[in-house]
Amino acid sequence: ALKRFNFDSVLFPLNFIQMANPEYRGKTEELIALCQQQDVGLMVIKSITKGPWGDREPTSNTWYEPFDQLQEIQIAINFALSYPVTGICTAGDIRLLPMVIDACENFVPISEIGRSNLINSNNIYQPLFNANNE
Repeated sequence: ALKRFNFDSVLFPLNFIQMANPEYRGKTEELIALCQQQDVGLMVIKSITKGPWGDREPTSNTWYEPFDQLQEIQIAINFALSYPVTGICTAGDIRLLPMVIDACENFVPISEIGRSNLINSNNIYQPLFNANNE
């Protein structure tokens, strides 16, 4: 869409679980590069997504299961903010907001190698989006 329209910013999901999908990762990295080239703002959603609820009863006010422990949230925020993004949108659950804010305040960048290691180590989680429903 950026090749056809002159947007000022884009909103897209970025988390280490979703980035394990090679097709998604490639498209995301292409989007980030294009936005940098065109000076387009990048706002991230779903940064603390753990995966779909599936058959489990939701325990948060989100349509997906978020990470809900500060240590997990910190890793997820560090991952997302380690890319050249403008900022993140918080999850829609007031109980998670203080932990997300704390994680943003305590942000520590993760190197490209560190991000790749995190992406490749997350096989215990199910991505929120797959190749058929991106």
